[in-house]
Amino acid sequence: MGKIVAIGGIGDLDRFGEIEKHLIEMSRSAYVRILYLPTAGNDEEKNFRLAKASFEGRFDCVVEPLLLIKGNLSEKRIRESVLDADMIIIGGGSVMLLMEQLIRHDMGALFYEALEKKSILAGISAGAICFGLDYLVAEDHQVVEVVECLGLVDERICPHYDRESYAVKREVFETYLKEHGLKGLRINDYSAVVFGKEAWEKR
Repeated sequence: MGKIVAIGGIGDLDRFGEIEKHLIEMSRSAYVRILYLPTAGNDEEKNFRLAKASFEGRFDCVVEPLLLIKGNLSEKRIRESVLDADMIIIGGGSVMLLMEQLIRHDMGALFYEALEKKSILAGISAGAICFGLDYLVAEDHQVVEVVECLGLVDERICPHYDRESYAVKREVFETYLKEHGLKGLRINDYSAVVFGKEAWEKR
């Protein structure tokens, strides 16, 4: 069955290479078809091009984009693209924008179908957060809104956990969990957590 991979964050693509290698190995396909969603970055091409160059430059694969915002795609086209892929990667950016588009296109149900057909579903930063239960929107060190996420895994996910610039978000995350008696998953940059069938099948 498929696997979900939550990735804490990247910056230096050379340091990301080991995670890329593991993703390719998990797919178990001779020629890996990768679908990249730059949705959280408003469908900007930069991150897609970086991912395409990095993966295709090192592995026997092809990387294609799925533009939910700017692609003017039919629901049929979206469905075919997702279910034809061996691996789906959701890039980083705005969690709010990402969730708006994922809900609009009922991507949660579609991702579940992809997992059932043994696809790898990977998310980086915002892409990792969307797999969990919810996202905490904070202002002035206080949570002002809790945004429901896809709930594919029973976790609240905090990426970039060891990044210095993420200190305030880290503090808000920890305070909220403590005040409400909740558990959370903390993922450092260049680190990943893999969820197997037992984690997502019951969802």
